[in-house]
Amino acid sequence: MTLKFSVPRTRNIFQMTFLSTALFVLFAAPSHASEMRPSTPPGRPEPVRIESSVQVNQETVIKAAKAGREAYSQVLSPYAKISADVAKKAALERFPGTECKDVSLHAVRHNLVYLVLVENSEVRHLVIVDAGNGKPLAVRSVSVRSHMTSARHI
Repeated sequence: MTLKFSVPRTRNIFQMTFLSTALFVLFAAPSHASEMRPSTPPGRPEPVRIESSVQVNQETVIKAAKAGREAYSQVLSPYAKISADVAKKAALERFPGTECKDVSLHAVRHNLVYLVLVENSEVRHLVIVDAGNGKPLAVRSVSVRSHMTSARHI
């Protein structure tokens, strides 16, 4: 039996975080977790249990994910007309008093943009910056306090 897995292209940092968390839950859950689940309902196939002969620690997995994101950005970078530093500057000008946590180049519905994550102690902003002219196109803001509270309930 051959299993094929396809990993969808992520569209933003939050989706990437969700995807990596989902993969961790699916593949790095403790072995006793399967004992706690109820038996499979009739007519459904048994879940696939994957145990490789080689395991890697979480730090290595994070490094690999970051390398993948950097490779993705490298493929897109020749098409960008501004640098990541210019995108970072645009986001910081839009939200004075914040610091930049991450900048990455993405194609969102075939539009080349930088995703810039800036935050302070109160709020976190995802600023989408045009990779052609450096203008902020959209902003998504989340209260750090409510984000931390909701994360505890996951």
